[in-house]
Amino acid sequence: MPDLKSATVGPRLGLVSTYVPRHCGLATFSKDVVENYRPEPGRRKGKAVVVAISDEAGERAYPQEVGFEIRKQVREDYLVAAEYLNRAPVDVVSIQHEYGIFGGPDGEYVLDLANNLRKPILLTLHTVLREPSENQRRVLALLCRVATVVIVLAKSAIPLLKEIYGCDPERIVHVPHGAPDLPFSDPEFFKESHDLTGKDVIMTFGLLGPGKGIEMALDAIALLVKDHPNVVYLVVGATHPELLKHEGEKYRESLERRVRELGIEEHVQFVNKYLTQQEVEEYLQMADVYLAPYPGAQQIASGPLTFSLAAGKAVVATPFVAAEELLADGRGVITPFNDPKTLAENLKKILDDPVERVVMRKKAYKFGRSLTWPSVGARYYAIANELLLGLRKLNVPPRIARERTVDWGYFEALYGDAGIFQHAKFGVPDRNHGYCSDDNARAVVLLCNEWCMNGDSFVLPYLRKSISYLYHAYNPKNERLRNFMSFAGEWLDKAGSEDCHGRGVWAAGVASAFGPEIVAREVAFELFHLLLPRLDRFTSPRAWAFALLGITAYLERYSGDLHVQKTGKNLAMRLAERYEKTADEDWRWFETVLSYDNARLSEAMIAASAWCEDERMLRFGLESLEWLFEVCEGPAGCLSLVGSNGWYKKGGIKARFDQQPVDAAAMLAAAKRAFERTDDPKWLARMEMAYEWFLGRNELGLCLVELGSGGCRDGLTAVGVNENMGAESTLSWLMAHADMQEIRTCVTRDESAVVEQGAAKTIN
Repeated sequence: MPDLKSATVGPRLGLVSTYVPRHCGLATFSKDVVENYRPEPGRRKGKAVVVAISDEAGERAYPQEVGFEIRKQVREDYLVAAEYLNRAPVDVVSIQHEYGIFGGPDGEYVLDLANNLRKPILLTLHTVLREPSENQRRVLALLCRVATVVIVLAKSAIPLLKEIYGCDPERIVHVPHGAPDLPFSDPEFFKESHDLTGKDVIMTFGLLGPGKGIEMALDAIALLVKDHPNVVYLVVGATHPELLKHEGEKYRESLERRVRELGIEEHVQFVNKYLTQQEVEEYLQMADVYLAPYPGAQQIASGPLTFSLAAGKAVVATPFVAAEELLADGRGVITPFNDPKTLAENLKKILDDPVERVVMRKKAYKFGRSLTWPSVGARYYAIANELLLGLRKLNVPPRIARERTVDWGYFEALYGDAGIFQHAKFGVPDRNHGYCSDDNARAVVLLCNEWCMNGDSFVLPYLRKSISYLYHAYNPKNERLRNFMSFAGEWLDKAGSEDCHGRGVWAAGVASAFGPEIVAREVAFELFHLLLPRLDRFTSPRAWAFALLGITAYLERYSGDLHVQKTGKNLAMRLAERYEKTADEDWRWFETVLSYDNARLSEAMIAASAWCEDERMLRFGLESLEWLFEVCEGPAGCLSLVGSNGWYKKGGIKARFDQQPVDAAAMLAAAKRAFERTDDPKWLARMEMAYEWFLGRNELGLCLVELGSGGCRDGLTAVGVNENMGAESTLSWLMAHADMQEIRTCVTRDESAVVEQGAAKTIN
């Protein structure tokens, strides 16, 4: 098994392909990508986990980096592999696509894997058919649609992808096939060890099978040796394993028979061997000419051709796609399909003119520096890094999940003896981090709202625990709320942050006004008044905002409490003054930075305006919230929250990732508060926007909610979702759902009332 610990360097690569020791070009290609996946040559190699495609499980002894094996024809394996990669420490997944390596009709099982990945997909296409069957076209079109980046090995494949497969051109990137980084050398130096000194060596290498054009090459050699009796044509490479499995050496024997019939036994050598990397390099370096005589035009990539070009060989090839692109500008010679006479003439010209041959070789070698594996591996790394940093446009279509009745099972699982655990490892509570007041305060607000809407007694034991936690968190020595408690029940701080204290006021205010009387109101009322005195000394606008939300709730029940009114008005005025001081035409906000839980500041202003009788506060709240939604509007109208990796400083650039569920929930709650104060339907639309962010209407098109359990993942990163489901995220989702449920119920009730009134008028 590979090391599945989190890497200290990123981006981490997952790769799905055939893999060595399997004998095929794609397996070798994939190994070279993994070996050269690094920021630049000479730097430390990036982390990679490989998912290998095999015919049968356990048939090969894979190297350490292979962590999972897919049995080609077992469809369930593709689904399980997707789950494995979603959980594994990888940031992007590279799928190497070639016809024949994946199971199902035209390899369609790979769609099961791709459709269930929650991480960006780098799809490398080794073949793009000009005339696909309808199902081949369908499978590749669907695969391109779900891919984040589509990598082609030849530029000429780009128009085919756009016109035939409907691929978005903005997702297509050209990265050439890689090649060994060899010195520009004299072939004569390497011929001696193969007893070919003084010979003109022409070579074709790669796994042997029909469709390589060897027949035409043999016919051309028969013509060439009349003028060049020193020519030796090497056909290097073992028979393709699939061909060998079904036909044995029948095809190779047919070629050997053809050699005898042409009478060129002394000029042709078959090297029936699967070459090691060192042997490939040795054979390449002793060749005077590399020959690629493919009989058809569709080949968009050729490893042997790329290797030969990068090694500075004189190359002759038929006009297949890869050859026309790589051999342009005098880097090689293009010879017609199925024309052995012209091929012989082109080979003769190269052998007869050593000066022109060296010129051609130098052009090839210079161009080939961009084709070496270190360069190609660094390109893969750079693309992945752009995704990790949020620098590349993702263009992923949203896949919005439709919520069912929310399950509270995961919420219940997060509770320990003292309260709700703050963190989780995937979907399991993480006791190492214990508890915190922040999350227990959120839980109190959520549970009180749930009680008010549904009156369900299941909330009572959890509400007891969280209220008890907050009451115990109050430190009478400094009149502050402590935040962190270990799993063993030991307080880890003497006072939490001002924001933590403010959340405690929010929770206590809501519970004292709306909590079940037998569980919450008495204790919450006492705690609320214990926490209130310290607020006047606080300088955090968020602490003011959280406290104002609690004070607003409290005053809905105890509107005559003059002391609380005074404290609340003081906080509201300070928040309004902060807005007046900081906001301008381009930056309509309370601070010089947008960070976390932003919309709670706008919500607090809107909430306070209802009882402060200050229209400025309503204007500031609505104006700032309007601007916040403008800042956070992403592609296709989805929500693109301010990312935690840099935030958004005034005059700077908004960080796109990581986006946090707590921010989406805050924006939804603020929009709800705005709708309740204004009856403007635009706020309903914005509530839907924030709500659907959880369900997949976001920049990555990924659902953060595990609908079956009610858990919510911890954030949207540039390369997928954070798979952990901690309390903050899950509570944010449940609070957002509760707010949405409440407003939908109210709107539906109001619409029904209008209909009933209209019907009554008609009857009268």
